[in-house]
Amino acid sequence: MRAISRLSPARRTGIGLTCVVVLLAGCSGRGADDGPSTASGDPTTGITDDEVVVGNVSAVSGPIPGLFQGAPDGVEAYFAKVNADGGVHGRQLRLISKDDALNCNQNATATRELAGQVAAFVNSYSVFDGCGAEELAKYSDLADVSNGVDARVTQREQNFSPSPAPAGSRTGGFIYYRDTFGVKTIGSIYGNGAAESSWREQIAALESVGYELGYARGIAASETDFTADIIRMRDANVDFLYLNAVNASVLALVLKQAKQQDWRPKVIASGVAYDGEFFDLLDDPSAAEGLFFDSSSAMFLGEDRDTVPQVGEFLDWMEKANPDAVPDLFAMYGWVSAMLFVQALEAAGEDPTRQDIVDALGEIDSFDADGMLSGADVAAKEPSECYLLGQVQDGKYVRVLPEDEGFTCEPGGYYFDDGS
Repeated sequence: MRAISRLSPARRTGIGLTCVVVLLAGCSGRGADDGPSTASGDPTTGITDDEVVVGNVSAVSGPIPGLFQGAPDGVEAYFAKVNADGGVHGRQLRLISKDDALNCNQNATATRELAGQVAAFVNSYSVFDGCGAEELAKYSDLADVSNGVDARVTQREQNFSPSPAPAGSRTGGFIYYRDTFGVKTIGSIYGNGAAESSWREQIAALESVGYELGYARGIAASETDFTADIIRMRDANVDFLYLNAVNASVLALVLKQAKQQDWRPKVIASGVAYDGEFFDLLDDPSAAEGLFFDSSSAMFLGEDRDTVPQVGEFLDWMEKANPDAVPDLFAMYGWVSAMLFVQALEAAGEDPTRQDIVDALGEIDSFDADGMLSGADVAAKEPSECYLLGQVQDGKYVRVLPEDEGFTCEPGGYYFDDGS
Protein backbone atom coordinates (compact mmCIF):
# COMPACT_ATOMS: atom_id res chain seq x y z
CA MET A 1 0.00 0.00 0.00
CA ARG A 2 1.20 3.49 -0.66
CA ALA A 3 0.00 6.85 0.54
CA ILE A 4 0.51 9.58 -2.02
CA SER A 5 -0.42 13.20 -1.58
CA ARG A 6 -0.43 15.45 -4.57
CA LEU A 7 -2.56 18.40 -5.51
CA SER A 8 -3.87 17.58 -8.93
CA PRO A 9 -6.50 19.90 -10.43
CA ALA A 10 -7.77 17.62 -9.39
CA ARG A 11 -30.87 6.06 -5.15
CA ARG A 12 -31.88 4.48 -3.82
CA THR A 13 -29.10 2.83 -2.00
CA GLY A 14 -27.41 6.18 -1.74
CA ILE A 15 -23.98 4.63 -1.80
CA GLY A 16 -20.54 5.39 -3.16
CA LEU A 17 -19.78 4.35 -6.68
CA THR A 18 -17.24 1.67 -5.87
CA CYS A 19 -19.51 -0.34 -3.53
CA VAL A 20 -23.05 0.41 -4.57
CA VAL A 21 -24.92 -2.75 -3.62
CA VAL A 22 -22.98 -3.42 -0.50
CA LEU A 23 -25.32 -6.05 0.93
CA LEU A 24 -25.67 -8.24 -2.15
CA ALA A 25 -23.77 -11.49 -1.94
CA GLY A 26 -21.82 -13.09 -4.73
CA CYS A 27 -20.57 -10.05 -6.59
CA SER A 28 -16.98 -9.00 -6.87
CA GLY A 29 -15.83 -5.41 -6.94
CA ARG A 30 -12.15 -6.04 -7.59
CA GLY A 31 -11.15 -8.28 -10.46
CA ALA A 32 -8.15 -8.81 -12.65
CA ASP A 33 -7.58 -7.17 -15.99
CA ASP A 34 -8.50 -9.54 -18.80
CA GLY A 35 -5.59 -8.39 -20.90
CA PRO A 36 -5.30 -6.52 -24.15
CA SER A 37 -8.24 -5.88 -26.43
CA THR A 38 -8.45 -6.62 -30.13
CA ALA A 39 -10.26 -4.49 -32.65
CA SER A 40 -13.34 -6.07 -34.21
CA GLY A 41 -16.26 -4.97 -36.34
CA ASP A 42 -17.15 -2.08 -38.60
CA PRO A 43 -15.28 1.07 -37.50
CA THR A 44 -18.45 3.13 -38.00
CA THR A 45 -20.77 0.79 -36.10
CA GLY A 46 -23.42 2.89 -34.38
CA ILE A 47 -22.68 5.95 -36.52
CA THR A 48 -24.83 6.94 -39.49
CA ASP A 49 -25.35 10.17 -41.38
CA ASP A 50 -28.24 11.02 -39.06
CA GLU A 51 -27.46 9.61 -35.66
CA VAL A 52 -24.97 8.22 -33.18
CA VAL A 53 -26.23 5.21 -31.20
CA VAL A 54 -24.91 4.64 -27.69
CA GLY A 55 -25.39 1.68 -25.34
CA ASN A 56 -26.03 1.33 -21.62
CA VAL A 57 -26.29 -1.85 -19.53
CA SER A 58 -27.55 -1.21 -16.00
CA ALA A 59 -29.40 -3.03 -13.24
CA VAL A 60 -32.91 -1.60 -13.24
CA SER A 61 -34.99 -4.64 -12.21
CA GLY A 62 -34.40 -7.89 -10.34
CA PRO A 63 -34.14 -8.20 -6.53
CA ILE A 64 -34.10 -4.40 -6.09
CA PRO A 65 -36.42 -2.88 -8.72
CA GLY A 66 -35.32 0.52 -9.98
CA LEU A 67 -31.91 0.22 -8.34
CA PHE A 68 -29.85 1.96 -11.03
CA GLN A 69 -32.64 3.36 -13.19
CA GLY A 70 -30.98 6.72 -12.78
CA ALA A 71 -27.96 5.57 -14.80
CA PRO A 72 -29.73 5.53 -18.18
CA ASP A 73 -32.10 8.32 -17.12
CA GLY A 74 -29.26 10.79 -16.67
CA VAL A 75 -27.81 9.95 -20.08
CA GLU A 76 -31.22 10.33 -21.72
CA ALA A 77 -31.63 13.75 -20.12
CA TYR A 78 -28.31 15.07 -21.41
CA PHE A 79 -28.89 13.61 -24.87
CA ALA A 80 -32.32 15.30 -24.95
CA LYS A 81 -30.61 18.62 -24.26
CA VAL A 82 -28.00 18.09 -26.98
CA ASN A 83 -30.57 16.88 -29.52
CA ALA A 84 -32.74 19.92 -28.85
CA ASP A 85 -29.73 22.04 -29.82
CA GLY A 86 -29.24 20.16 -33.10
CA GLY A 87 -27.16 17.20 -31.99
CA VAL A 88 -23.47 16.74 -32.68
CA HIS A 89 -22.21 17.58 -36.18
CA GLY A 90 -25.82 17.28 -37.36
CA ARG A 91 -26.35 13.82 -35.85
CA GLN A 92 -28.94 13.08 -33.17
CA LEU A 93 -27.89 10.99 -30.19
CA ARG A 94 -29.85 7.82 -29.36
CA LEU A 95 -29.46 5.60 -26.32
CA ILE A 96 -30.24 1.88 -26.31
CA SER A 97 -30.43 0.72 -22.72
CA LYS A 98 -30.60 -2.89 -21.52
CA ASP A 99 -31.36 -4.24 -18.06
CA ASP A 100 -29.19 -6.97 -16.57
CA ALA A 101 -31.68 -7.50 -13.69
CA LEU A 102 -28.70 -7.90 -11.34
CA ASN A 103 -27.67 -11.08 -13.13
CA CYS A 104 -24.16 -11.86 -14.31
CA ASN A 105 -25.14 -13.83 -17.42
CA GLN A 106 -27.64 -11.18 -18.47
CA ASN A 107 -25.00 -8.50 -18.13
CA ALA A 108 -22.63 -10.41 -20.39
CA THR A 109 -25.38 -11.14 -22.95
CA ALA A 110 -26.60 -7.54 -23.04
CA THR A 111 -23.06 -6.21 -23.40
CA ARG A 112 -22.31 -8.63 -26.24
CA GLU A 113 -25.50 -7.69 -28.11
CA LEU A 114 -24.93 -3.96 -27.82
CA ALA A 115 -21.23 -4.08 -28.66
CA GLY A 116 -22.14 -4.92 -32.23
CA GLN A 117 -24.67 -2.08 -32.51
CA VAL A 118 -23.31 1.00 -30.77
CA ALA A 119 -20.61 3.60 -31.18
CA ALA A 120 -19.80 3.54 -27.45
CA PHE A 121 -21.18 2.70 -24.04
CA VAL A 122 -22.11 5.52 -21.66
CA ASN A 123 -22.74 5.22 -17.91
CA SER A 124 -23.52 1.52 -17.68
CA TYR A 125 -23.96 0.69 -14.01
CA SER A 126 -24.22 -2.70 -12.32
CA VAL A 127 -22.33 -4.60 -9.66
CA PHE A 128 -22.08 -7.31 -12.33
CA ASP A 129 -20.36 -5.11 -14.92
CA GLY A 130 -17.33 -7.38 -14.68
CA CYS A 131 -19.42 -10.13 -16.27
CA GLY A 132 -19.62 -8.06 -19.43
CA ALA A 133 -15.95 -7.15 -19.32
CA GLU A 134 -14.95 -10.17 -21.42
CA GLU A 135 -17.23 -8.90 -24.18
CA LEU A 136 -15.80 -5.39 -23.97
CA ALA A 137 -12.30 -6.83 -24.10
CA LYS A 138 -12.91 -8.04 -27.65
CA TYR A 139 -12.89 -4.47 -28.93
CA SER A 140 -10.03 -2.01 -28.84
CA ASP A 141 -12.14 0.60 -30.66
CA LEU A 142 -15.13 0.66 -28.30
CA ALA A 143 -15.18 3.40 -25.68
CA ASP A 144 -16.87 2.84 -22.34
CA VAL A 145 -17.53 6.10 -20.50
CA SER A 146 -18.52 4.96 -17.03
CA ASN A 147 -17.64 4.69 -13.38
CA GLY A 148 -17.15 0.94 -13.49
CA VAL A 149 -17.41 -1.20 -10.38
CA ASP A 150 -15.21 -4.16 -11.37
CA ALA A 151 -11.52 -3.58 -12.04
CA ARG A 152 -11.82 -5.60 -15.26
CA VAL A 153 -13.87 -2.65 -16.49
CA THR A 154 -12.02 0.27 -14.93
CA GLN A 155 -8.56 -1.02 -15.87
CA ARG A 156 -9.52 -1.42 -19.50
CA GLU A 157 -7.65 1.09 -21.62
CA GLN A 158 -10.86 2.15 -23.36
CA ASN A 159 -12.71 2.88 -20.11
CA PHE A 160 -12.94 6.57 -19.29
CA SER A 161 -14.50 7.74 -16.05
CA PRO A 162 -15.66 11.33 -15.51
CA SER A 163 -14.56 10.90 -11.90
CA PRO A 164 -11.80 8.28 -11.63
CA ALA A 165 -11.67 6.45 -8.30
CA PRO A 166 -8.77 3.97 -8.12
CA ALA A 167 -8.46 1.64 -5.16
CA GLY A 168 -8.08 3.75 -2.06
CA SER A 169 -9.73 6.90 -0.82
CA ARG A 170 -9.46 10.66 -0.56
CA THR A 171 -8.07 11.67 2.82
CA GLY A 172 -8.88 15.39 3.01
CA GLY A 173 -12.15 14.98 4.87
CA PHE A 174 -10.58 12.54 7.32
CA ILE A 175 -7.86 15.06 8.11
CA TYR A 176 -10.45 17.80 8.58
CA TYR A 177 -12.45 15.74 11.11
CA ARG A 178 -9.26 14.78 12.96
CA ASP A 179 -7.91 18.30 13.25
CA THR A 180 -11.22 20.07 13.84
CA PHE A 181 -12.84 17.72 16.34
CA GLY A 182 -9.88 15.80 17.76
CA VAL A 183 -11.35 12.42 16.84
CA LYS A 184 -9.16 9.34 16.66
CA THR A 185 -11.06 6.07 17.28
CA ILE A 186 -13.21 4.73 14.45
CA GLY A 187 -16.34 2.66 14.78
CA SER A 188 -17.83 1.18 11.64
CA ILE A 189 -20.41 -1.23 10.25
CA TYR A 190 -20.10 -2.46 6.69
CA GLY A 191 -21.94 -4.75 4.32
CA ASN A 192 -20.54 -8.23 3.85
CA GLY A 193 -19.58 -9.20 0.32
CA ALA A 194 -18.98 -6.55 -2.30
CA ALA A 195 -18.55 -3.75 0.22
CA GLU A 196 -15.74 -5.26 2.21
CA SER A 197 -12.82 -4.58 -0.12
CA SER A 198 -13.84 -0.96 -0.53
CA TRP A 199 -14.38 -0.61 3.22
CA ARG A 200 -10.91 -1.99 3.92
CA GLU A 201 -9.40 0.54 1.53
CA GLN A 202 -11.18 3.35 3.36
CA ILE A 203 -10.06 2.10 6.77
CA ALA A 204 -6.47 1.86 5.51
CA ALA A 205 -6.76 5.47 4.31
CA LEU A 206 -8.03 6.53 7.74
CA GLU A 207 -5.19 4.70 9.47
CA SER A 208 -2.71 6.38 7.14
CA VAL A 209 -3.62 9.74 8.68
CA GLY A 210 -3.53 8.63 12.29
CA TYR A 211 -6.86 6.97 13.11
CA GLU A 212 -7.28 3.73 15.05
CA LEU A 213 -10.01 1.16 14.42
CA GLY A 214 -11.89 0.64 17.67
CA TYR A 215 -14.81 -1.48 16.46
CA ALA A 216 -16.06 -2.91 13.19
CA ARG A 217 -18.48 -5.60 12.05
CA GLY A 218 -19.61 -6.89 8.69
CA ILE A 219 -23.38 -7.25 8.44
CA ALA A 220 -25.82 -9.33 6.40
CA ALA A 221 -28.56 -7.93 4.22
CA SER A 222 -31.31 -9.09 6.57
CA GLU A 223 -30.04 -7.33 9.69
CA THR A 224 -32.04 -4.50 11.24
CA ASP A 225 -30.95 -4.42 14.90
CA PHE A 226 -27.64 -2.69 15.62
CA THR A 227 -28.16 -1.94 19.31
CA ALA A 228 -25.41 -4.35 20.41
CA ASP A 229 -22.99 -2.73 17.98
CA ILE A 230 -23.81 0.71 19.33
CA ILE A 231 -23.23 -0.39 22.93
CA ARG A 232 -19.89 -1.97 21.99
CA MET A 233 -18.79 1.15 20.16
CA ARG A 234 -19.67 3.27 23.15
CA ASP A 235 -17.71 0.91 25.43
CA ALA A 236 -14.74 1.11 23.03
CA ASN A 237 -14.75 4.92 23.30
CA VAL A 238 -15.45 5.34 19.61
CA ASP A 239 -15.52 9.06 18.83
CA PHE A 240 -15.86 8.82 15.02
CA LEU A 241 -18.68 6.73 13.56
CA TYR A 242 -17.91 6.10 9.89
CA LEU A 243 -20.68 4.46 7.84
CA ASN A 244 -19.79 4.62 4.18
CA ALA A 245 -20.05 0.95 3.17
CA VAL A 246 -23.73 0.50 4.00
CA ASN A 247 -26.87 1.60 2.23
CA ALA A 248 -29.05 4.52 3.26
CA SER A 249 -31.60 2.27 4.98
CA VAL A 250 -28.95 0.81 7.28
CA LEU A 251 -27.56 4.26 7.96
CA ALA A 252 -31.02 5.47 9.01
CA LEU A 253 -31.50 2.48 11.34
CA VAL A 254 -28.12 2.92 13.02
CA LEU A 255 -28.78 6.62 13.62
CA LYS A 256 -32.22 5.87 15.05
CA GLN A 257 -30.92 3.19 17.41
CA ALA A 258 -27.93 5.29 18.47
CA LYS A 259 -30.31 8.04 19.52
CA GLN A 260 -32.42 5.53 21.42
CA GLN A 261 -29.29 4.55 23.33
CA ASP A 262 -28.47 8.22 23.89
CA TRP A 263 -25.10 7.72 22.19
CA ARG A 264 -23.63 10.44 20.07
CA PRO A 265 -19.94 10.33 19.08
CA LYS A 266 -18.14 13.56 18.25
CA VAL A 267 -18.36 12.93 14.49
CA ILE A 268 -20.67 10.81 12.35
CA ALA A 269 -19.85 10.75 8.64
CA SER A 270 -21.34 8.91 5.69
CA GLY A 271 -21.20 9.65 2.01
CA VAL A 272 -24.43 7.71 1.51
CA ALA A 273 -26.37 10.36 3.40
CA TYR A 274 -26.60 12.75 0.45
CA ASP A 275 -29.62 11.22 -1.25
CA GLY A 276 -32.96 12.69 -2.26
CA GLU A 277 -34.84 9.99 -0.35
CA PHE A 278 -32.68 9.75 2.79
CA PHE A 279 -34.83 11.94 5.03
CA ASP A 280 -37.88 9.83 4.12
CA LEU A 281 -36.15 6.87 5.79
CA LEU A 282 -35.86 8.63 9.14
CA ASP A 283 -38.66 8.34 11.71
CA ASP A 284 -37.03 11.20 13.57
CA PRO A 285 -35.02 13.58 11.35
CA SER A 286 -33.13 14.88 14.38
CA ALA A 287 -31.32 11.52 14.56
CA ALA A 288 -29.28 12.67 11.55
CA GLU A 289 -28.56 16.16 12.86
CA GLY A 290 -24.91 17.07 12.38
CA LEU A 291 -24.12 14.14 10.10
CA PHE A 292 -21.23 14.92 7.72
CA PHE A 293 -20.70 13.74 4.16
CA ASP A 294 -18.00 14.48 1.62
CA SER A 295 -18.35 14.47 -2.14
CA SER A 296 -16.40 15.15 -5.31
CA SER A 297 -19.59 16.36 -7.02
CA ALA A 298 -21.57 19.53 -6.56
CA MET A 299 -24.74 19.39 -4.48
CA PHE A 300 -26.84 18.23 -7.41
CA LEU A 301 -30.16 17.93 -5.54
CA GLY A 302 -30.49 21.67 -5.94
CA GLU A 303 -28.48 23.35 -3.21
CA ASP A 304 -25.81 24.46 -5.71
CA ARG A 305 -28.22 25.55 -8.43
CA ASP A 306 -27.34 29.24 -8.03
CA THR A 307 -23.57 28.76 -8.22
CA VAL A 308 -23.28 25.81 -10.63
CA PRO A 309 -25.51 26.37 -13.68
CA GLN A 310 -25.10 22.71 -14.70
CA VAL A 311 -27.04 21.68 -11.58
CA GLY A 312 -30.03 23.64 -12.82
CA GLU A 313 -29.60 22.24 -16.33
CA PHE A 314 -29.44 18.72 -14.95
CA LEU A 315 -32.57 19.08 -12.83
CA ASP A 316 -34.53 20.88 -15.55
CA TRP A 317 -33.70 18.35 -18.28
CA MET A 318 -34.33 15.39 -15.99
CA GLU A 319 -37.85 16.75 -15.59
CA LYS A 320 -38.26 17.50 -19.31
CA ALA A 321 -36.92 14.17 -20.55
CA ASN A 322 -38.82 12.03 -18.03
CA PRO A 323 -40.96 13.62 -15.32
CA ASP A 324 -40.96 10.35 -13.37
CA ALA A 325 -37.16 10.09 -13.28
CA VAL A 326 -35.37 10.51 -9.95
CA PRO A 327 -32.39 12.93 -9.99
CA ASP A 328 -30.17 10.69 -7.88
CA LEU A 329 -26.45 10.02 -7.76
CA PHE A 330 -26.54 7.63 -10.70
CA ALA A 331 -28.56 10.05 -12.81
CA MET A 332 -26.04 12.77 -12.04
CA TYR A 333 -23.23 10.51 -13.20
CA GLY A 334 -25.28 9.70 -16.30
CA TRP A 335 -25.42 13.42 -17.04
CA VAL A 336 -21.71 14.09 -16.58
CA SER A 337 -20.71 10.86 -18.39
CA ALA A 338 -22.85 11.94 -21.34
CA MET A 339 -21.17 15.36 -21.20
CA LEU A 340 -17.77 13.70 -21.39
CA PHE A 341 -18.83 11.49 -24.30
CA VAL A 342 -20.26 14.45 -26.23
CA GLN A 343 -17.08 16.45 -25.69
CA ALA A 344 -15.09 13.61 -27.25
CA LEU A 345 -17.60 13.07 -30.05
CA GLU A 346 -17.35 16.72 -31.02
CA ALA A 347 -13.55 16.54 -31.00
CA ALA A 348 -13.61 13.34 -33.10
CA GLY A 349 -14.67 15.32 -36.16
CA GLU A 350 -17.53 15.38 -38.61
CA ASP A 351 -17.05 11.80 -39.81
CA PRO A 352 -15.90 9.91 -36.73
CA THR A 353 -15.19 6.24 -36.26
CA ARG A 354 -15.40 4.37 -32.99
CA GLN A 355 -11.63 4.58 -32.72
CA ASP A 356 -11.74 8.35 -33.22
CA ILE A 357 -14.00 8.58 -30.18
CA VAL A 358 -11.58 6.48 -28.12
CA ASP A 359 -8.68 8.65 -29.26
CA ALA A 360 -10.51 11.86 -28.43
CA LEU A 361 -11.34 10.63 -24.93
CA GLY A 362 -7.68 9.77 -24.50
CA GLU A 363 -6.79 13.43 -25.02
CA ILE A 364 -9.01 14.78 -22.22
CA ASP A 365 -6.68 15.44 -19.34
CA SER A 366 -8.93 17.81 -17.39
CA PHE A 367 -12.68 17.48 -16.91
CA ASP A 368 -14.97 19.01 -14.30
CA ALA A 369 -18.35 18.95 -16.12
CA ASP A 370 -18.63 22.72 -15.90
CA GLY A 371 -18.34 22.68 -12.13
CA MET A 372 -20.48 19.59 -11.46
CA LEU A 373 -17.33 17.67 -10.47
CA SER A 374 -14.19 18.63 -8.62
CA GLY A 375 -12.09 17.85 -11.69
CA ALA A 376 -9.83 14.99 -12.71
CA ASP A 377 -7.47 13.74 -15.40
CA VAL A 378 -9.75 11.44 -17.39
CA ALA A 379 -7.12 10.15 -19.80
CA ALA A 380 -4.65 9.20 -17.07
CA LYS A 381 -7.37 7.89 -14.71
CA GLU A 382 -6.08 10.24 -12.02
CA PRO A 383 -8.53 10.98 -9.17
CA SER A 384 -9.23 14.35 -7.67
CA GLU A 385 -8.12 15.19 -4.18
CA CYS A 386 -10.62 18.03 -4.06
CA TYR A 387 -14.04 17.70 -2.46
CA LEU A 388 -16.78 19.46 -0.57
CA LEU A 389 -17.94 18.71 2.93
CA GLY A 390 -21.64 18.93 3.71
CA GLN A 391 -23.66 18.44 6.84
CA VAL A 392 -27.25 17.76 7.86
CA GLN A 393 -28.58 20.81 9.66
CA ASP A 394 -32.23 21.19 10.62
CA GLY A 395 -33.30 18.54 8.15
CA LYS A 396 -31.44 20.09 5.24
CA TYR A 397 -28.15 19.58 3.46
CA VAL A 398 -25.78 22.48 4.09
CA ARG A 399 -22.29 23.22 2.80
CA VAL A 400 -19.54 23.30 5.40
CA LEU A 401 -16.30 23.34 3.42
CA PRO A 402 -15.99 25.42 1.35
CA GLU A 403 -18.89 27.37 2.75
CA ASP A 404 -20.05 29.24 -0.33
CA GLU A 405 -19.24 27.33 -3.51
CA GLY A 406 -16.88 25.00 -5.30
CA PHE A 407 -14.49 22.49 -3.81
CA THR A 408 -11.50 22.56 -1.53
CA CYS A 409 -8.16 20.78 -1.93
CA GLU A 410 -6.89 21.77 1.50
CA PRO A 411 -6.53 19.57 3.35
CA GLY A 412 -6.03 17.20 0.46
CA GLY A 413 -4.43 13.88 -0.29
CA TYR A 414 -5.38 10.52 -1.80
CA TYR A 415 -4.41 7.16 -0.32
CA PHE A 416 -3.67 4.69 -3.10
CA ASP A 417 -4.14 1.05 -2.12
CA ASP A 418 -1.95 -1.17 -4.27
CA GLY A 419 -3.21 -4.35 -2.60
CA SER A 420 -0.04 -5.11 -0.68
